Amino acid sequence: MAFWLLFVAGAAVLCGVKAADQTLEIDLKGPIMDISPMLWGIFFEEINHAGDGGLYAEMVQNRAFEDLSNVPENISQYKSLLPTDLMSTDNEVFVRHCDFQGYATPISTDLDCRDSSFALVKGLDGKNGTISFLSLNFPNFYLLSKDMRMVLALIDGSKSFVDGASFYQRPGLSDSSMTSFESAFMSGYFLAVNNSCTGSCSKTNGWPQCFDAVIMKSPNSSHATFSIRPSNAVLTATTWLPIGSAAIHTETMNPFSKTSPRYGVVTASQANAGLSNSGYWGMNLGKGKKYNLRFFARSTGSSSAPSVVAMLQSMDGSMTYSVCSEFGAIGGSWKNYSCQMTSNTTDSNSRLSIVLTSPGSVALDMVSLMPDALPNGYPFRQDLLDALQAMKPAFVRFPGGTYIDGMTLDKAFLWKKTVGPYWERPGHDNAVWGYWSDDGLGYYEYLVLCEMLNAKPVWVINNGISVREEVPTVEIEPWVQDALDSIEFANGPDSSQWGSVRASMGHREPFNMTYMAIGNENCGHKTYLGNYAAFYKAIKTKYPYMQLIANCDLTHHNPPATTEIWDFHIYTSLEDFINRVHIWDSYDRSGPKVFNSEYATTRGAGKGNVIAAAAEAAWMTGLERNSDVVVMASYAPLFVNDNNRRWNPDAIVFNSSVWYGTPSYWNQVKWSVELSSSLSTFLIKR
Repeated sequence: MAFWLLFVAGAAVLCGVKAADQTLEIDLKGPIMDISPMLWGIFFEEINHAGDGGLYAEMVQNRAFEDLSNVPENISQYKSLLPTDLMSTDNEVFVRHCDFQGYATPISTDLDCRDSSFALVKGLDGKNGTISFLSLNFPNFYLLSKDMRMVLALIDGSKSFVDGASFYQRPGLSDSSMTSFESAFMSGYFLAVNNSCTGSCSKTNGWPQCFDAVIMKSPNSSHATFSIRPSNAVLTATTWLPIGSAAIHTETMNPFSKTSPRYGVVTASQANAGLSNSGYWGMNLGKGKKYNLRFFARSTGSSSAPSVVAMLQSMDGSMTYSVCSEFGAIGGSWKNYSCQMTSNTTDSNSRLSIVLTSPGSVALDMVSLMPDALPNGYPFRQDLLDALQAMKPAFVRFPGGTYIDGMTLDKAFLWKKTVGPYWERPGHDNAVWGYWSDDGLGYYEYLVLCEMLNAKPVWVINNGISVREEVPTVEIEPWVQDALDSIEFANGPDSSQWGSVRASMGHREPFNMTYMAIGNENCGHKTYLGNYAAFYKAIKTKYPYMQLIANCDLTHHNPPATTEIWDFHIYTSLEDFINRVHIWDSYDRSGPKVFNSEYATTRGAGKGNVIAAAAEAAWMTGLERNSDVVVMASYAPLFVNDNNRRWNPDAIVFNSSVWYGTPSYWNQVKWSVELSSSLSTFLIKR
């Protein structure tokens, strides 16, 4: 009661009324309204490194070497040779990865690699070194030499390479070592740069200021790999750094995992050279705490099998806190290696190092470091899990948000690729929020999280719509089946196809999921109404108990569609929240229910302040007063890693070692913890 009296006094002040002029009357005999027991929950989206580098306890960033925005093809050893303007944060580019088997791949099937702003490599003739480019609809294409020191070619986008190439040499460098494009290309790696400016492009020290970049690996056979970098990745960013004389690159031939085929190769010309990983802005180690290291490795090359040593070290490598040297010689076949490491100190800014004890070359994949102390053995960071448990959420909406959509459909959250052993999960480019997701925090882990929080899962599925693409309703059936399979995974018996996968992961009993949202903010897309109707019919036919959430009230659309619950989002200012407090008072009680799954004060809120929380509290009074129609609500976003803010403000701020709740977080805790089952009326009199 004290909280409510305090809030009412605060609301009066916001309205410009003096507290001394007020009389508060509570009518205990008046009408009492039941409050929805599902009213206050949380919305978890993979944004701001909420999962990777946050709640998910993996300490190694890019453990599978699949993130080409952080481990470019053989570029780390040449990084210092790149011009400073090329390394600036303004030069950000798109990532695609294409493997061409032979030369006969039809261009129409290269859906994962096709983009209007890029050239597609048709193929490479290993004998004469010729190469052709397709769809050159940008002004110019720059090709840099293997050593990154000069531009070999400036290709006119209106012509083919053969008849339209002109060579553009970086000022002050000789081209004597690179007499022909063909011989240079066949000798190794290139950095190709797409000038994305319209018209002429200004230059700094002879280099174009605006361009996109592509790392291209010249193959030794008919298998060619071309990797186009992402728009949100800084070219020089890296998670794996060489130690000593080591060189690092990635390969895909003879992989450990067919679903995650890229792996790292470290080559040491001297002993005690290798590579390091500092995780997500420094690994947090505690004195006496244990950490479990696991990786897959094989030796490469013709030299004798080298041995490796793993160490937990200070960021600069000057201090070593734990050593594992029990792996023995690394053989020529992929093998799982593991050991437990105990830190002898506390350091929130440390790294993992793996070095070779003799010259040689080792392939590494799925390098994982996890705290030994995990809640019930599940891969969650304990202190951040505690922060969620304090909120006592009635539900968890997951995993997005726009994260579920993806910038393109191949970058959407595709749940079947996120279940099973972590080393079989390919991960995906979270291009919407600007970083790679290992998908260790997958569909199964989200369901487990809900169970640990004693909260009902609200699973948001992709309905064939991304930010840039959408599947026509006539072709939506595979996406509908994918949604049905996800329900079977969560709720089906362990004898069913997908229920058995769940059981194999350690959860024989069903999760009893009853809520599913069909898409996220997709009502503006032309295919949404038809897609939604197809999902609704199929799901209700097979699973009539599922409560389905639309992205808007579709009962007023033409044609109308059955809507049980619809999703409402609002990000606004203090004044607007107060002005809108009563908007639900007049809502049609015979209409569909409402889920206010995203709301926050975003104007005048800074990185989170008391005024923002007060505005949200005012808004929440209207939600609670109308919880007969607004049945669920959740603040957004939930988490932000302070090193990677993609959105402000957020409820929980953290780094590798500590966290704090903003005023909005504590406001959410207060409302959820003190949720009543009913609401009495009260009156403020002057």
